Amino acid sequence: RTTSELLESELLLSLRNDVVLIKGARAFHFDTLTDLLELKVHETILEINLNALVDNLNYYRNRLRPDTKMVKEGRTLVLECEACGAHRPVNVKKGSRSDTHNGLKEGDIVEVFISDVGKKGDGIGKMMDYVVIVPGTVKGTTVHAKITNISAKTAFGSLTTEAATR
Repeated sequence: RTTSELLESELLLSLRNDVVLIKGARAFHFDTLTDLLELKVHETILEINLNALVDNLNYYRNRLRPDTKMVKEGRTLVLECEACGAHRPVNVKKGSRSDTHNGLKEGDIVEVFISDVGKKGDGIGKMMDYVVIVPGTVKGTTVHAKITNISAKTAFGSLTTEAATR
């Protein structure tokens, strides 16, 4: 079918709660089709930055050792080690963080001021760019906590009597 035939058909009117992928050259006038679809009730328009995808691909290709290769399994890129047989999916590269070398690590012992208490009664403080959650603490106290887990910019700690290492 041509784009004009599709626009004249009743197929577009019958679309409800459907996901539509429109891909093709400008010569096919898909912009007319997208304009018409955008007039219908919709919730999401997905735009993909292909330059970012290429950058990520090149980033991981440059980090490969001679005994590793990148393989596509379905729609997922996977790193495979020919030496040991290990394989793992490739995640999207995060933006560079200036504090990656100076950030908190699991096992660090920090001195943190408990500035608030959460809904479950856990103490909440701040260390560098991290929110530190320490159970069994009271608002307004300064405690030593051993970092047990880090998730994004949230660190979880447990009370300790050991001296702070950070």
